[in-house]
Amino acid sequence: MKPPSFNSHNLHSIRHWEKQNLPHYGKEVGYLLFLELATFNGINSEALKAFYLSMPYAESTVRLLLRKLENDGWIQVLKFEKDKRMRSFKLTDQFLIKRAEWLCVIENILLEN
Repeated sequence: MKPPSFNSHNLHSIRHWEKQNLPHYGKEVGYLLFLELATFNGINSEALKAFYLSMPYAESTVRLLLRKLENDGWIQVLKFEKDKRMRSFKLTDQFLIKRAEWLCVIENILLEN
């Protein structure tokens, strides 16, 4: 099997699919937030606040996007039993399925050439 090749057409195809299918909400930070979340498997043990403060964007922007992701069913916000102020999040099946689809699309586009 030949190694995948990469060219500008591949990049255009990938970005076009991402814009049509990923929950980025029309913002670069939304796309980068998806990429960051995609690195997690299931539940993030890090506190939600620590997560959004670790992002190099305005706290209010990240919080708004996380709220949209929660409202649209991409993530589930979890509350700690001992301290209700502490919250974490879990990637939903919807997110995990879309992430798997995204990775397959990238692989297929790269293997087309």
